[in-house]
Order: sequence, then structure tokens, then C-alpha cells
Amino acid sequence: MNRSLFEAINRFDGGAALDGLARLVAISASGFVAGLVALAMLLLWRRDRRTVHLVIAVLLAVGLTDLLGSQVLKPLFAELRPCHQWPETVRLHGTLCGGSFGFPSNHAANNAAMAAAIFGQVPLFLFSVMFAIAAFVGWSRVYVGAHFPGDVLAGYLFGALVGWGVRRLVLHFAARLQRS
Repeated sequence: MNRSLFEAINRFDGGAALDGLARLVAISASGFVAGLVALAMLLLWRRDRRTVHLVIAVLLAVGLTDLLGSQVLKPLFAELRPCHQWPETVRLHGTLCGGSFGFPSNHAANNAAMAAAIFGQVPLFLFSVMFAIAAFVGWSRVYVGAHFPGDVLAGYLFGALVGWGVRRLVLHFAARLQRS
């Protein structure tokens, strides 16, 4: 199922516009930058301590997710990306293949960490935007041949757990500091 779903998404011809958008998302920092812009707007809008703590939680969650994913999980699982397994048949849609290992998807993990860190703490519209960005990032990683769908799902799960845990820790310690 992982391979058949991969092939269905990867072989889809979205045309130049979708290829261009997928290439933009393939830039490692694109989803993170979009999230930071959204958080910066929230910070300017609300200007309170809780929002500052939320921004700190997002930065820590994404940093931890990215570090653990790239330096621990990918080498541990050592699963080759589809574009390395089948370089002659995978469509890259104008992108580069990337590093050797793809499990889990750090793009998906980082965006899920950001979405989980803000869940329930921001207006529903802002969370919905972050969720939509995370969903498109995951789809685009399969579309450009960099990941299997399972890599993306594992990235979402890993990132969401880290984002949720870091947010809880940051808000817990912020509350303790405020009481003392």
C-alpha cells in the first residue's frame, strides 16, 4: 500500500504551477518560515506573555524535532528515500532527491510540531492555516519523490508528540516562574 499510494501521488501530473509550489515547499525552511510569520503576526496582535511562551515552545519543538529526526531517527531506521531506491522511475518534479534516508519526514515532523505546539492556544483560523500548511507539505514530499506516505505519517506523529510535549513543558515552567 505504501508503494502504490506513493506511485499514485508521485506520478500525478499537476502541471507547472503545482510543480512550482511543490518545489517551494521542498525548500527546507519554507513551512517553518510560514509558521514563524503567522506566529509573529499573532505576537504583534496579542503582545502578551502567553504568546511569547507559545513562540518559545514552537521554536524549541521544531528545533528538537528537526535535530532528533535528522541525527537520531533517520540514521537509526536507515530507510532509503524512494528517489534513491528507484532513481530511474521516480518523478522529482524539478527538485533534488535529498539525503539518503527518508524515515521519518522531517518536513512533515517540523510542521506537525509547530501545529501541535499552537493547538488550542491560538484562534482556530490560525491553527487551521498551520494544519493546512502541514498537510500540503506532507503531500508535496510524496509528490516530489522524497518520501513514502508512511514516512510522512510517521513524521506527523513524531512531530505532533514532540510539539505537544514541549508546549506543555514550556507553559508549565512559565506558570511556575510566574508564581515565584
